[in-house]
Amino acid sequence: MSDNKTIDNVHVEIYGHEMLSELITRARKNNIPYDKEMQYDFHSHGHSYLVLKDGELTLLEDPLPKHNVEVSLNDLFELYLSKEEVKKELDIGKWYKTPQGGLYCVVSIEDKFYNAYGFSVSGYWFENEGIPKGVVGYDRPATSQEVEQALIEEAKRLGFKDKFIAYNSASNVLCGDGERILLDSTGHWSNIIEQPEEKPMVGDVCKFWDNNENDFFIAKLHSISDGEFPYTVYQGYSDFMNAKTLTQTEAIELLFGKENVDD
Repeated sequence: MSDNKTIDNVHVEIYGHEMLSELITRARKNNIPYDKEMQYDFHSHGHSYLVLKDGELTLLEDPLPKHNVEVSLNDLFELYLSKEEVKKELDIGKWYKTPQGGLYCVVSIEDKFYNAYGFSVSGYWFENEGIPKGVVGYDRPATSQEVEQALIEEAKRLGFKDKFIAYNSASNVLCGDGERILLDSTGHWSNIIEQPEEKPMVGDVCKFWDNNENDFFIAKLHSISDGEFPYTVYQGYSDFMNAKTLTQTEAIELLFGKENVDD
C-alpha cells in the first residue's frame, strides 16, 4: 500500500452478502467496533461502501469526498490494525471513553491486552476484562465529571445508601460517608453496609401513612401494638400501617412548606 492511504481516507466496496458476512466475522474476531445496522443498511438502503467513521466500521451510500481511496478488505483491516493511533500506550490508573459510549479504567498492561474495569457500551459494569490493544485507537481520556457521574449512578444502583458520594480523581477511588471507600482503584466494590432502621417511639411527632406515603398525617405517636395497623395516633384518632419520626424542621416543611422553615 502507498503512503497516502490511511484508515481515515480509504473505502472498500462490498459486492455481496458473502463479502459482508466476511467483514462482520473479521471485525468480531479482531474486536473492531462496527455498526450493528450494517446488514440492514446494505440490503434495504443499498449502502455498499465500507469506511471507518466515528471510530467504527460502517457502510455509506457514497464514500466521497473524504474516503476517496479504494482498497481491498485485507488492506483496510491491515490499515486499521497497524495505524499509529492504535500503537499508543494507555496509562495505568486512567479512565478512557470509547466513541460508542463505553467507559473503562486501565489496571495493568499485557502484551496484547489492557486489563481494565468499567462500563460496557451497553452500560453494564465489568471487572478485570481484557481489552485488545487493537481497538483503543479512537478512545479518549475521560473527564473526572464523566467518571464521577457514572460511578455515583452505579453505586446507587448497587444499593449504597451513603448520603455523601464523591469521586476522588487523585487516588481514583469513589468515597462515601466518612470517606469510606466504596470503589477502590482496582475496580473492587466494598460491601454494602445496611443502615439500621430507626423505629419511632411513643411520644414522637411522626409522619403516618398506609399504602401511599404522599397521603400522610402528622401527629404524636400515642401507642404501638401488633397487627397490620400498629401505630396509633395521639388521642386515638386513627391507626396507621407506617410511621416515621420527624424532626421539628421536617414537620414544619411537611405542614407549611420549606420556605416557611426559617420564618
